[in-house]
Amino acid sequence: MLKSPYVILGLAILFAMFGDSLGQSQPKPQPQNKPGALSTQQGTTQPSTTVNPLTPEQIEKAISDGVNAAAKQYETRHPASPPDNSGWWFNFLLVAFTGGLVAVGAGQCFLFFWTLKATQTAAEAALHQARVLAAAEGPIPLIHSMKLVQYQKIPGEIPSADPFPPGPIGPNCRFIFAIENKGRTPLRMIEICVEKFAGSVLPNKPIYVHAEPWGLILEKGPTWVRLSEDQGNITPADVGAAAAVYPNGAFWVFIYLGYLNLLDEKVTYKFLVRWDLTYGFVRENRPGYT
Repeated sequence: MLKSPYVILGLAILFAMFGDSLGQSQPKPQPQNKPGALSTQQGTTQPSTTVNPLTPEQIEKAISDGVNAAAKQYETRHPASPPDNSGWWFNFLLVAFTGGLVAVGAGQCFLFFWTLKATQTAAEAALHQARVLAAAEGPIPLIHSMKLVQYQKIPGEIPSADPFPPGPIGPNCRFIFAIENKGRTPLRMIEICVEKFAGSVLPNKPIYVHAEPWGLILEKGPTWVRLSEDQGNITPADVGAAAAVYPNGAFWVFIYLGYLNLLDEKVTYKFLVRWDLTYGFVRENRPGYT
């Protein structure tokens, strides 16, 4: 679409050409002949001037040529301004600034997680060191010995065989053990669990059911521990089960003790013994039981 100066210039050229054509198409007035001078020319015919009007194609071409000439003249006087790259540079700087913010945020996240990991590693190392110190300076329980004691009757406090000799287990027996503290600080017991099993094969994993609170505090020891009636008594059912599996099976007693270390964390101590018909109680080491 042409700009307004081009349109005005084209219309001016059109009006000029149209006016010129109208002026040429009108006949010029003939001069009057004087009577004396024209007497000899009365018989001569004067030729008339013929004017051809412009066709529409010629008018359109003239307008187009004028407009093109005016456009070229305008472009010559008003050269095109150089391209403006300020928007491109603004977008580039905006993208660069945003990328810098993303990089800074990523760096801060990396630094935060690295610091957190380093702090966690240092805390774990300090806790490990504290646990090593607690294990070295804390209490160390040790089962000194164990035995069966037979009583005249249960319930009752009068023993008839202390200890009960090796062989088939008799009636009215209790399981008793001696414990001592090998550590440098008092042993604070909080829990004890005693389980009995008679059979040909001991299960792969121990099952602890009869756990009871235990508030024993032991400086050194050893000291003999008599358990509750439910935990320490060898019941008639236990005696019958042990007699049924001999000589191919055995009768086991497995115990865990819960105590507190110097960090007030619960620590468990386990041991396993088997009643042997020749030697009495014999300590055994089994995975999960000790």
